[in-house]
Amino acid sequence: MNKLLFYLLWPFIWFYAPLTRRVRVIIIKDNKVLLVKNLLGPGSWQFPGGGIKFSESVKSAGARELREELSVDITNIRELHDGFIVCRQYGLVYRLNFVSAELDTDFEIVNNHEIIDFAWLEVNDLIGVSTEVITGLKLAGK
Repeated sequence: MNKLLFYLLWPFIWFYAPLTRRVRVIIIKDNKVLLVKNLLGPGSWQFPGGGIKFSESVKSAGARELREELSVDITNIRELHDGFIVCRQYGLVYRLNFVSAELDTDFEIVNNHEIIDFAWLEVNDLIGVSTEVITGLKLAGK
């Protein structure tokens, strides 16, 4: 159902996506990376994140998206690059900013209406993930 909705809304997403800046948060703990599957998406694993609001900093947007999507407060977010990176996948063009946070402690993730699944996956075992995930991991030095 979620994939169907994504593809039904695809013309709107295709028009809207290149106009907005988005942030993706790379969270690494014990050589595992946190990936999510969004309700409105193609069903692939990706980093948590979303749109950057007007006049919002990239780090603030990353922290806000983590609170909204996973009910997690993380403050040690760092930017991985200057400007944005253009990513192309699923016939769409995205302007992405990647940020990261390394964790020393455990925290409880709470799913909400935006996220249908999440997983901690070994960095070395990521096969068949999106170009967005690969780009982010390269920026994070993994």
